[in-house]
Amino acid sequence: MSQTEVEKLAQQRKQRLIKYFTEPPDPRDRTVARVFLAVAGIALLATGVIVVHRDELPFALVLLLAAAVCAVVGVDGLFRYRKRFAKAFPRPTDEEMDRLLAAELGRIRSISLEKLGVTADDLELTGEGWDPVAQLERGGPVLTPNERRPLVVFGPADDARMEIGRDHAARFSSYRVMAICPTHFNFGLYLCTVNMLTGALGQDETHEYQYDDVVAIRTITAGERGPEPEVRLRNEDVRFARALECELQVVTSGGEYPRIHVVVPLADGAQPASLQPSGMEQVVTSVRRVLRDRRSAGSVI
Repeated sequence: MSQTEVEKLAQQRKQRLIKYFTEPPDPRDRTVARVFLAVAGIALLATGVIVVHRDELPFALVLLLAAAVCAVVGVDGLFRYRKRFAKAFPRPTDEEMDRLLAAELGRIRSISLEKLGVTADDLELTGEGWDPVAQLERGGPVLTPNERRPLVVFGPADDARMEIGRDHAARFSSYRVMAICPTHFNFGLYLCTVNMLTGALGQDETHEYQYDDVVAIRTITAGERGPEPEVRLRNEDVRFARALECELQVVTSGGEYPRIHVVVPLADGAQPASLQPSGMEQVVTSVRRVLRDRRSAGSVI
């Protein structure tokens, strides 16, 4: 596939997916526009009746002017509503967005192996069997015993747009992803940002460490995220009343600490919005177990 074809597909994808993150028009605006058109019609009809009976012609002129103003306001309002509606619809479904995110995470897992120069057979994974792709596609986070794949943690990128779906789950236009590849011979990390609108990957990093150089896996609660605006969904108030910003860090003896931010919503209110599980807790458990096993094996030797 040529570069031009790739760019064309990316543009088509962006035009389709941007609608998910575009605020739809308020149906009340359409109602108001229709009311103005109805008033214009009534005023025009009344003007006709007055003219036919040749009674109160000055008043008929006022009614005609009012009808014209109401018609202009109504047509303009309806035009603006339809223009905004076309920008927001037809929008992808929540399930389609989840499948797309699952596909991107699967692609990043494969890219992480290539970037780090390892294979799935080299991975040394134990622990919770976290699989975000299965979670997004099938609702089940458990890997089969024979599956070996990089561990993945993901959270919204700093400049991401947020949209709350019909299932009350928040989704983002871009994600920061960390793929962790513990192997038999070293500890590898691959980080990147995926733009969900185009599929482009950016800000990628690779880190490789000897196990003796990995000092700790650290999680930090950075603080509460600022209050999100309330969102009205199908006549219900849906919101992030409170949300914690957490950070997963890999601390090394050289003073480096590659990190990734995740957001954890806290239930507060009748209809709190939710997030796709980031996998941070399960991944931390798995990595700590790998590090303990490696150090135990080293001490025995």
